[in-house]
Amino acid sequence: MALAAYNAPRLDSPEYRAFTRFIALTIEKRQLNNRLKEIEPELRTLEPLLLSYLGEGGYRMVEVAGYRLAPHREPWVYPARGVTRAEVCSALHASGEEWARFVREIFSTRSLTAYVRQLEEHHQLVETADPESVLDILPPPLAGVLEIKPGFRLQVTKRKNQE
Repeated sequence: MALAAYNAPRLDSPEYRAFTRFIALTIEKRQLNNRLKEIEPELRTLEPLLLSYLGEGGYRMVEVAGYRLAPHREPWVYPARGVTRAEVCSALHASGEEWARFVREIFSTRSLTAYVRQLEEHHQLVETADPESVLDILPPPLAGVLEIKPGFRLQVTKRKNQE
C-alpha cells in the first residue's frame, strides 16, 4: 500500500499512531544521544582520576551512594612498536591453530557499502526500480560475488516552520 507523497493517514488510524510514535522515539533517541555526547567528556576526565585515587590509596573498591566502584582490567592487544600487522599474522599462524584462528582476510562491509552508495548516487541509480542495476556498474568479478539489496529507513526531519 503506497501512501501519496505528503499525505498523512487519518488521525484516528493505527498507522497514524505508529507514525507519531516512531517520530517521538526518534526525537527521544536524538535527545539521549545529545545528552550522551555532553557527559562522555566528563566521564573520560573523571575515570583516570578515580582509578589513580583507588590505586594510590590501595583500595580494591569503594562504595558510594549504594554503588560499588572497582578497577576492572580490560586488556587491549596491539602490534608491538615497529611490528607490522602482517608480522603478527605470521606469528599467530606459527603459534598453532588455537592462535591462527584469529587471522582472517576480510573486507569492510561498511566501507564497501558506502562506496557502492556513492556509485549509485553518481550514476543516479538511487531511485531506480531495479536494485540489480547497480551490478552493471561494478567490475565483472565483483558483480558475480556481491549481492546488493535495497534497504529503506524512515527519516525524521523537522519542518522548517515548526518548532
